[in-house]
Amino acid sequence: MSNTRILFCNCQGVTRRRLELIDFILQQKIDILLLNETHLTGQRSINIPNYFTYTSNRPQVPGHSAGGGTAILVHRRYTHQHVVISTSSLENTTVHIQVNNTVRRLVAIYKRPANILLPADLTALLDTPYNTIVAGDLNSKHQLWFSRRPNAAGSVLAHFINSRNDLAVAAPVTPTHYPNYSNHSPDILDIAIIKSNNIQYHLENLSSDLFSDHTPIVLELHSTSASMNPPEPTHAVDWAAFQSHMDSVSHSPSSGSTTNSIDSAIKNLTTLMSNGIVCRTSSIVTPITPGFFPKSCSLKSTSSIA
Repeated sequence: MSNTRILFCNCQGVTRRRLELIDFILQQKIDILLLNETHLTGQRSINIPNYFTYTSNRPQVPGHSAGGGTAILVHRRYTHQHVVISTSSLENTTVHIQVNNTVRRLVAIYKRPANILLPADLTALLDTPYNTIVAGDLNSKHQLWFSRRPNAAGSVLAHFINSRNDLAVAAPVTPTHYPNYSNHSPDILDIAIIKSNNIQYHLENLSSDLFSDHTPIVLELHSTSASMNPPEPTHAVDWAAFQSHMDSVSHSPSSGSTTNSIDSAIKNLTTLMSNGIVCRTSSIVTPITPGFFPKSCSLKSTSSIA
């Protein structure tokens, strides 16, 4: 079988974009869709020819519009099984799918901004012997996946990932969310958590007006292993300016210092170095505003998870 192309995105209401979505699927040759904020209900569904559809709809509050929800659409040529996993802080739809004689778990995920991210929910989704991809809008920000600054959910997620040796984050280096509010800056909200044993992938952050203020992300799984170069660095430190900064400040303990004063001096030195590096670090990549390029243009990165 050829490479498997997975689309994940926040579609902010999928039924009104059905025709656009079908056109997008055909152009991009998408095999599997992991959608969030579908806004589906028992009376409102999504069906696309040649795809099986599985949904997890958010219960609708009487008198309010539908919101949230997740869905997975799988092309009919893939052998797969729908799996129900209960989570309280996350909305999810999960399937097990056979790709190149290997079973993988795929999860479409969404976290409401007001929800506190629970590590137990992440464990429930990742507690499987299968290679797993959990992808969607977690409303979680952290420098681990190139966000401008961390938020509470991002810190929880980064700590969870760093506490294990079998997880990695696949994320573009440019924003996936361009808010409509002038007091909010573009940032990276749409990411994939990968639990794997040697998954080779190619990530594309597509410049397109298809999904409102979120850009669609395509994660292409390679059918065979390959030798890949590591991703290019996204930030650079001006080491000459850092050295000049350190030379201009006093950070040595005085003669005859006590143990406590030496410990304090070491702590201050560590803080000076950390702040000095942060203040003299600049981004190599300039974010690109969606809409400036046709749909055929995209931002691409290639990586492998061992």
